[in-house]
Amino acid sequence: MTSLPAGLTPHVDFSKIRTSLQRLVLHAVPFRQHVYRMINPRYCKNADILNGVGGLRANGRWNIRRPFHCTYTSCSPETALAEVLNASRHKGLPDETALPRVLVCLGIEVQKSLDLTNGSVRQSARLARRRMVDEQWWSENQSGREAWTQAIGRAAAEIGFEAIIAPSHADPKTGTNVIVFPENLGVTSRWAIITPVPLK
Repeated sequence: MTSLPAGLTPHVDFSKIRTSLQRLVLHAVPFRQHVYRMINPRYCKNADILNGVGGLRANGRWNIRRPFHCTYTSCSPETALAEVLNASRHKGLPDETALPRVLVCLGIEVQKSLDLTNGSVRQSARLARRRMVDEQWWSENQSGREAWTQAIGRAAAEIGFEAIIAPSHADPKTGTNVIVFPENLGVTSRWAIITPVPLK
């Protein structure tokens, strides 16, 4: 079991969520696609793009900092940009504070993904799409609690899913994000940079 940072209370339904996801492991689906990241130039080294260390440094919709590595990606460049801009806007910052960014394309191929864009999967796990998209995870964290979506991410990482496929909050109509757990990748998995960033 992963431990949370001091001062943060685990979500009250974490055990139920974990049990629900555990039942889905046998029904995990392969996922193979090109995905996209908008990266701060400070973290453009190839290793930094893939290793998921960002998940150790900061909270996100699907993770709490420190317990596990994770990398946020999107299924389209448009969604990747929307996610970056949304992160600044919800803090009340102007768009230019989110820039500059470097857009990279990554190739992912995994065997055990949790597809939360699939209605039957959500129904089996009793996870509502609207709540995934609307969850104000930052507000929960400010109140000292793990958010519901963060509990889902933590449970999925603990159980051994290689990635979560989830609807985008920033691009809710058509956007899809893929949250990758690098430490869970199997020997047959592929996680590579398609468009490396040339470094001087």
